[in-house]
Amino acid sequence: MLDAYDEGDKIMVSPGVWAGAVLNTTVELIGAGDVQITGISLPIGNVGFYIPASGTDSTIRKFSFNGIEYPVLGEYVDGITVSHLTIKD
Repeated sequence: MLDAYDEGDKIMVSPGVWAGAVLNTTVELIGAGDVQITGISLPIGNVGFYIPASGTDSTIRKFSFNGIEYPVLGEYVDGITVSHLTIKD
């Protein structure tokens, strides 16, 4: 889903079905329309967006998740904003 981005980027994600991402830097990630995240496989389980400490202060909004154990998982982060998510079994 995300090939390259820089710290502070505002990224609009097009409608469709996408795998998810690891956010290694601070970004604003916004779904534009019907955006469904299927998740990425990590040792802990199926994760929609994984945010390590380097992703502190990121924003994630307007996404749908279906059957994902951890739609948004942050580790050692501060100031994460998560809003307007739809989460289904």
